[in-house]
Amino acid sequence: MLRTKKSSRNTPGCFLNIVHDLKLALLFAAGLLMTDLAQANDAYRSEIERQIRAAAFELLTGQHADTEIDLSLNPINPALALTPCSNPLDIRFPYTSSQRLTARVSCAGSKPWSIFVTARVSLWKQIVIAAEPISRGALIGVQQLTLGRADTSRSADEYFSRVDQVAGQRAKRTIGSQQAVMIRDLEPALLVSRGEQVVLEANRGGVQIRVKALALQDGRKGEQIRVQNLQSKREVYAEVVDSGRVQIK
Repeated sequence: MLRTKKSSRNTPGCFLNIVHDLKLALLFAAGLLMTDLAQANDAYRSEIERQIRAAAFELLTGQHADTEIDLSLNPINPALALTPCSNPLDIRFPYTSSQRLTARVSCAGSKPWSIFVTARVSLWKQIVIAAEPISRGALIGVQQLTLGRADTSRSADEYFSRVDQVAGQRAKRTIGSQQAVMIRDLEPALLVSRGEQVVLEANRGGVQIRVKALALQDGRKGEQIRVQNLQSKREVYAEVVDSGRVQIK
């Protein structure tokens, strides 16, 4: 009898222990499930990012030849629970520039969704840089130039890829050693100076005529300047074609 009573008193406690253990088991199982889901979601986001990078590199490589491309992708928000798409992802780029791009990723499967992902772009290539300091107004020589690797994403069209594109031009401003040489740093060198005697050429009926003339203006290649024929004293406009040489066209 005493044992029976003792057992009956402990029955509620046992029941509570069982319930507690069940709760712990359920919480543990739920935790494992949430962990599995989170890991699966992380893996799918990584796969989406991989596909974006591959598509972006294909696009940018076609736009920028002979360029090393770095792509810094902004991670997809981990709070987004993206259902794995039953169809291939549709990746398009509604906005691209030399510095940034935006990818639109769409799923047209049974549970459709769409997201936007942005990225920063760096375009590294060999460009002309100053091998030594170049003073403002100096005529730039080949020995003052070299090639170096630089990020050209800010203004890719402002740089030079060959030394011969820069040599022979004049520096509009001081260019520091190892500094990239840009279009805005240069101006064509004067080929003709005011007061200088030049050769004036003209073509008359298939006959090339050359006479001496006096330059009345400074001139760079391709510019039209006023010159005076020293024989006739007549003033005409002629195009600067080379150092000390102008031509009526």
